[in-house]
Amino acid sequence: MARVLALMSLFLALPAAAQQPPAGDEEPPAEVQQPPPVAVQEHPVMALIGSSVTWDSNVFHLPDSVDPQAQLGRPAKSDRIGATYAGLRVDKPYAQQRFLLELTETAYRYDNFTFLDFNALQYQGSWQWHFTPRVSGTLAADRTEAL
Repeated sequence: MARVLALMSLFLALPAAAQQPPAGDEEPPAEVQQPPPVAVQEHPVMALIGSSVTWDSNVFHLPDSVDPQAQLGRPAKSDRIGATYAGLRVDKPYAQQRFLLELTETAYRYDNFTFLDFNALQYQGSWQWHFTPRVSGTLAADRTEAL
């Protein structure tokens, strides 16, 4: 019985002994390196919501020598800006293709200078396709609105 256990431990130890120890901090050649793993999104469709508040001490970038009452009709050059957004993100792989879409609507609201309030629509969409492993491409469109 002792011989059987000794032989089994020898057979189990041989593969471990056959491995070479790591050679310091050397990196393998470029052709051997593997690309980093692609992050897999758990949910192909995600909702986006959020808001922020910003304070701007000089919304129109007026020099200090300018009287804001005469130029703007208000005694102050500063304003607080609130931004609220809602959107949708779709990231759906299908066979050798990937469909990406991000659509966001943002509402900007100024406390003092309400004539600057606006809604901005932003979208980005792309279709990453592969006909063969060597023939592939991306069809994309995007739009951004800003003040």
